[in-house]
Amino acid sequence: MSLLPNAIDISEDSRRQCGQNIEGEKRGHKSDDETLSVKRRKLSGQSTEEEENDSPQEVTVEDWLSYMMPSPPNNINDLCPEVFQIIISKYLKSNNWRKLVPLRLVCKYWRSNIDAYLSSRHGFQYTGRLTKGTPPPVMNYYEFNAMLSFYPNMRQLIVKNFTVSDHLVAILRQNVPKLERLSLYGCRNLSWKGLTILAVRFPQLKFIDVSNCELDENRLSILVENLQNLKIMNAINPGREVTGQCLSKLGPHIQDIWIGLNHMSNCNSALRALVSGNGKNLLHLGLIVNNYQTTEWSIITENMRQLKSLKLTFGSFRASSLKEFAKLKNLEFLVLAEDSRNEKESVLTDESLMPVLRGCSQLKSLAIAGTKANTLRFTNRSIGQIPRLCPHMEQIRFLNAHNIDDNCLTQLASIPSLLVLHLSSMNGITDAGIKAFAKESKRVRNFRVSDCPNVTEDIIDVWIEVANNRSDERIKLFLESMNITKSLENLPPNLKIEVKAKAEGEAPPKANTLMDQTSNAANV
Repeated sequence: MSLLPNAIDISEDSRRQCGQNIEGEKRGHKSDDETLSVKRRKLSGQSTEEEENDSPQEVTVEDWLSYMMPSPPNNINDLCPEVFQIIISKYLKSNNWRKLVPLRLVCKYWRSNIDAYLSSRHGFQYTGRLTKGTPPPVMNYYEFNAMLSFYPNMRQLIVKNFTVSDHLVAILRQNVPKLERLSLYGCRNLSWKGLTILAVRFPQLKFIDVSNCELDENRLSILVENLQNLKIMNAINPGREVTGQCLSKLGPHIQDIWIGLNHMSNCNSALRALVSGNGKNLLHLGLIVNNYQTTEWSIITENMRQLKSLKLTFGSFRASSLKEFAKLKNLEFLVLAEDSRNEKESVLTDESLMPVLRGCSQLKSLAIAGTKANTLRFTNRSIGQIPRLCPHMEQIRFLNAHNIDDNCLTQLASIPSLLVLHLSSMNGITDAGIKAFAKESKRVRNFRVSDCPNVTEDIIDVWIEVANNRSDERIKLFLESMNITKSLENLPPNLKIEVKAKAEGEAPPKANTLMDQTSNAANV
């Protein structure tokens, strides 16, 4: 279990990991007076622009303590509240509720300060540990109830992977009346009665996630009909008995929905129900379908012309069907994850992608993924046209696109607005192509390469050169499944390199992995 930072909104992307990363390292200091004076001016907000750029050292906890208390007190209870908050967040690992609450027993000062700190927190996640082949663990209601009692102002809560009962709803009703965002991902056994109480007692909910909750149509309908203030709803794999007819009763504020209909052989009736009500006003749609051929995509393209983002996972059958999405002229974010077992049936070909790129000229983010058994068939002929057809492109991600080679990277480097490029499991990419791309791209600040067998650590040198030439920009380089022997110590201050080695027996990335990494905002 862990606290969520107040800046995190769990409704932005429910598939991302919502946790608090606290820097526990203790950084060193320079002892010269000039460095100390610069840090003090930073703390007081009086530093110049040159000092901000020339001084790569960050202000640490010790700097705050020395600035706020020139003469430290002898008694820890005399610390001012601001310093106490810093100690909690940095040294006591405040994201761990189990470790923080026992410290209330130190004395009445610690108790009041910790209670004040916890009451100011607005988010929390409580996650069960899954074991392969066994059902989710039963929730510890005593601990959960005790934990929530410390957070009277909680606005968002993640309860994930538990076997629960209606007692969960009773605890929520008693302890967190101000709740606005709730994720029940993987929580099973909630009855229609418990869901009814949840919907009636929390009409202010703006976001709810009931993915993998094994609901039926009646229980999902209870939530849809009563939560009329919902703006975002996630229901990925909600249950095999869901037909989707309740989607016609979505509230007037709904803007974003991500639903899985892959258990249905024909999901056209569910799509018609979606566009018959307020669903036709959606700005963001995520959809998982099983049979691409029988799905009438005109239901979406004719009734949701205002869509700005579309995330689609499908089993493919016909290449011509993809052309229908060219009608979405306002589309800015497009994710296509193809889960096909036969390469010859791939929808994602040059012939099907070209009309989409030509029609959706406002695209800012494009992500295309295939499975290991399904090599995507599109080539440089279509992807190389992105600079001309989609001049506003900022993010591009490819997974299992083996027909893309170094020449295509050179063409993508000419996109003036490109900020992010991720390449995963691509055999056609080599060191030469990445080096040429790094030198020619003007604004790319986030580059990831994973499971590309023809790419080596030699690309690090060219990115160091790029970082030196673009010293006023922060650049992030992610290297996965690559053997790194070079030293990464003396890097430019504006270059951050993250290395992740592939564990033995680790499965290859799936198509949905790329969808998880893609959000509406540039991750730079």
